Formats: sequence, C-alpha cells, structure tokens
Amino acid sequence: MIELRFVNSDATPKTSTVRCDTSSMAQVMAWYGAYYAGDRYAVFADGEKLAKDRNGELVSPYPPSSSSETSGDDVGGGR
Repeated sequence: MIELRFVNSDATPKTSTVRCDTSSMAQVMAWYGAYYAGDRYAVFADGEKLAKDRNGELVSPYPPSSSSETSGDDVGGGR
C-alpha cells in the first residue's frame, strides 16, 4: 500500500489523502487530474513528490528504478 497525498492550492480542503496499491496509482492520479482540472496541485507518494503531466497523469513509473537511463530532463521527447 502507498499513501498518495494531493496538495491543492485551489481546493478546500487543501490536502487529500488516498491509500492504494502502486498498481492503482496511475488511475487515481488520472481521476484526480480530471476532477480538479485547472487547479494548481502537487502529488506525493509516501512523501516523495511525483512528476505529472498537464492532465495530472503519472509521468514516470513508481517507484523509480535506481538504474534509470534517463534523468527525466527530456520530458517532451525532443530530438
């Protein structure tokens, strides 16, 4: 189980917490991003800030592998 914490600057309450399996994280993040579209928020998994795209979906797998070939700086997939 993992604890997802959503910290939303535009909502009340500002913090929402969801406990879920790591296999459900992407779906929970996608739902939250759709429901709170346009809001300014961050997502944390067990205290670690997660990268998300403009739709609120998880950008990189969690937990991140320790032997990653990319640094994550090339998010846009440019050439």
